[in-house]
Amino acid sequence: MVAGLALTLTQLLALIMAGLLLFTGGFFAAHSIGAGWTGVIATTGRAQAASLYNLAYYLGSSVIGWAGGLVFQALGWTALALTVIGLACTTAVITAVVHPARPAPAGEAAAAEAQPAGAPAAKANGASA
Repeated sequence: MVAGLALTLTQLLALIMAGLLLFTGGFFAAHSIGAGWTGVIATTGRAQAASLYNLAYYLGSSVIGWAGGLVFQALGWTALALTVIGLACTTAVITAVVHPARPAPAGEAAAAEAQPAGAPAAKANGASA
């Protein structure tokens, strides 16, 4: 997403168009992943979590869209693009800190290493699938 936005800062129309395509695809992919993770991360109140995600998504895009318009009007496209790149990087850092990658439990990791490539996964009771 950030790379696509950076491409829009060039003077070549083909790169600008490619950047818009990459940025738009990255934005919707990030939104889809965020919406999908909401139900996975929530341990209780999954419907409420999905609702709050959508509220934050639309409220944030409204407020940031309005503020972005002010930045664009006052400082131009380059300043707006750099602002959005900064927001995207900030979001990535916050997400990495709040939701760090969890290592697989020891039993699952050992079982995955012992499985030959392409073999069906073992069931919880130890029988093969």
